[in-house]
Amino acid sequence: MNEKTSAKIWRFVTGNEVAIADHLRSLASVLPSAVSQRVTCCASQLDRIHQRGGMSDSAAQEKSLANRDLLSVVSPLLERANANQNVTISESELLADLQLGVCRLVRYSDQRSSIVGLFTYPGLLVVGLIAILLMFSQIILPNFRAVIIDFGIELPVATRIAFGIGRFLETAWPLALIVAAVAALPMAIELCRSAGIALGLVQWFEGQLSSKRSAMASWARHTALLLQSGVTQKAAIETSMLAAKRWVRSNSWPWKFGLIEESIKLGDTSAKIAMLNHAADYYQSRHRSVIQWWASFLPTIFVCLLGGLILFVLI
Repeated sequence: MNEKTSAKIWRFVTGNEVAIADHLRSLASVLPSAVSQRVTCCASQLDRIHQRGGMSDSAAQEKSLANRDLLSVVSPLLERANANQNVTISESELLADLQLGVCRLVRYSDQRSSIVGLFTYPGLLVVGLIAILLMFSQIILPNFRAVIIDFGIELPVATRIAFGIGRFLETAWPLALIVAAVAALPMAIELCRSAGIALGLVQWFEGQLSSKRSAMASWARHTALLLQSGVTQKAAIETSMLAAKRWVRSNSWPWKFGLIEESIKLGDTSAKIAMLNHAADYYQSRHRSVIQWWASFLPTIFVCLLGGLILFVLI
């Protein structure tokens, strides 16, 4: 994408970075917490772009196109610049376009099912499980062991196993604490998300754990937004690849993502955009169905394990 084309796409944003950031902050106050944080991050990025010289800089334009959240918010302005040859935009039109952009971001944010959130409840159960084991090995078991040894009783198999586990945990309790910390990580991430702390780190961590279906849905949505904003197909694919996962950038797509490949081959741009959005909806719905299945399956397994441990300790 050459500088002239890039400047044309961004002309309603250039010079309005501060006004757009202020509007976004006012809109963020009435949005759900997760979306509000993303909108506030977009406003902060626009402030940083303004301080570094504004959106007239080609590097800032390219970087902003690679940011899916910011692109979602300003995409109506980019579409207006692509379709409208006027060089001015009224304050009411600016606010209306931003509201439409925020609605798009809300829609896309609602479709992001968190894998991290899936492990919050099982992680809590694991922490409880480790706490019971540590209390059992450090407090309860030594007293019973001393009494049984004094009586010289022949120990049954279950008791010998319990003593073996207890002796291991007496020396390996730091390892148990590390496992508990890892299990508590999803809870910590969810708390950070709700409090708006280290949001960028939380998003990066979730991105590393995202499924292939979710990653392809995000890539397809990003590419559709770029095409809708007036970017050429070659530039749109190159830009969306910058924000995609490594296996997407390598073009080694599994056969199940053929729907996206067929969408890209369409000649009509409007049909291509519609097909990419439909493909994104489909893959995201498949991702959510897998998340929901695991969400119903994992807690049951961990509850059974916790109950089995308690029963073993009692026996």
